[in-house]
Amino acid sequence: MQKTIATILFLVFLNTAFGQDRFEKLRIQISNLKTPEQIKEFWITINQLDQDPSASDTPDVTLPLYNLYAASLLIEKFGYPTSSEYEYPAYVTPWLVWTHTGIPELEEYTFPIILKGKELNQLPPDRYPNYFVGGFLFRNYGFDMEFDPDFNSGDNSIILECQTLFEKANHTVDPNKVLSLVKQHIKTLNYKDKNTLGTWKFLEHGVKRAFTIVKRDDNEWYLKTQLEGRSPMYQRLRSTDKTLKKFQYPSGFNMFHLTISSANKLQLRDKKGNIKKESE
Repeated sequence: MQKTIATILFLVFLNTAFGQDRFEKLRIQISNLKTPEQIKEFWITINQLDQDPSASDTPDVTLPLYNLYAASLLIEKFGYPTSSEYEYPAYVTPWLVWTHTGIPELEEYTFPIILKGKELNQLPPDRYPNYFVGGFLFRNYGFDMEFDPDFNSGDNSIILECQTLFEKANHTVDPNKVLSLVKQHIKTLNYKDKNTLGTWKFLEHGVKRAFTIVKRDDNEWYLKTQLEGRSPMYQRLRSTDKTLKKFQYPSGFNMFHLTISSANKLQLRDKKGNIKKESE
């Protein structure tokens, strides 16, 4: 399929030499868009790259982050794309890009993208809050808080509590803050594990997941979660005591935290200190 002008320009940005500031080139490129047709084409280009990364001549794991940054720039300059202004799939691109970001700190900061989609009635039916909020909680804490009976007794209280926190924290998304978080994450992609505090196994839905607390090249602690045969996922942690027995997550509204018991069990506890999950 013939690439649109916007697609070609965006691919030029993605293929720019790493010695140059690819993000600044993207910002200038978007600031130079003039017509509704150009804006629509750019949204569609981001959608195409989100759905088929191979459409880029140099696809890599950072492409979803570039897509999110591009979306934040477009929204700041031209407003959130609505179904009355733009045809499908342009107007669904913001929430679609958000779901594929995969970085909890970025997802928490940019959640207003989801809230705006809800306000405009442009989210898929029956996906708010469970799909978006539940997905965030899973990626942030590593557990299924929608369907695991240890968290959900049928009332979805955890998801509804997190939804309320997101709605209270609603704010304008600043592309500069998005860029800072994106660059911070890209730096971590080449980090190596230096020290391991411990590895624990949790069973959920009949599947075991390994939780490992490691110190990486930046001398920060991370939670590494991994299903057998899958690539690990990393989430930064903050140690809250010198004995390294308690850790907080940098995102997730402090709804839960990790502790290591005297019996060397890893425990996920709620704000009241109740144990919600304990390792084998």
